[in-house]
Amino acid sequence: SLHVRDAGYKTGSYLNDESFDSYRNADIETYKLAIEEVVKRGGYVIRVGDPQMKPIDDIEGLFDYAHSDIRSNRMDIFLFSQCRFFIGVSSGPVLTPILFGVPVVMSNFVPMSGRPHSNNCLFIPKLLRLNNEGRYASIEDVLASDIGRIFSSEGYAERNIDVIDNSPEYIRDVVIEMFERQDSDFHYTDEDEERQTKVTELYREYSGYGDMGRMGNAFLRECANQKLI
Repeated sequence: SLHVRDAGYKTGSYLNDESFDSYRNADIETYKLAIEEVVKRGGYVIRVGDPQMKPIDDIEGLFDYAHSDIRSNRMDIFLFSQCRFFIGVSSGPVLTPILFGVPVVMSNFVPMSGRPHSNNCLFIPKLLRLNNEGRYASIEDVLASDIGRIFSSEGYAERNIDVIDNSPEYIRDVVIEMFERQDSDFHYTDEDEERQTKVTELYREYSGYGDMGRMGNAFLRECANQKLI
């Protein structure tokens, strides 16, 4: 199951402006590589949400349930609870599968100070670009300061901070990682664990949201390459 928040639910159309918390939105188009990866592995993707959300092109193996005439609250819960894993963003539906023990990929996660609510989850946050300094904020920069706890689009604008969506490649890679984690032969390298431990320690020190779940491996590796951890 896949849920990608956009302005449609609150404003009546994904084309409208959602000023208060649009920083939590993402574009369904950037999930096409992830959808194709699921289908390539023999799976199906059911896109859930509101009919005012942005439609997505027909893709083999994808059912745009959000725009279907069979939507219901009961069916939502069924889909959230029975999927192999759930792919979501910073929006309410991402919390529901966890209640049923379903693993979750939390993509475009923001504010960065948050963490998953279960150890079987993966997450990749949105990065923050500090325009006044001409650079991306490191993970420690974000967690150790109040910019990791900004809960309005206006708050980011006032600080001249751009909230950068995850790339299609980052989203695809964390979905691949979730598949690999469900393989009994999968294991992380020592370097992977060192990076993860470093980030987890930052969360323990600064976040207050606990240390469950893991930050996506490929995303974290790239953060290390860019000296953001």
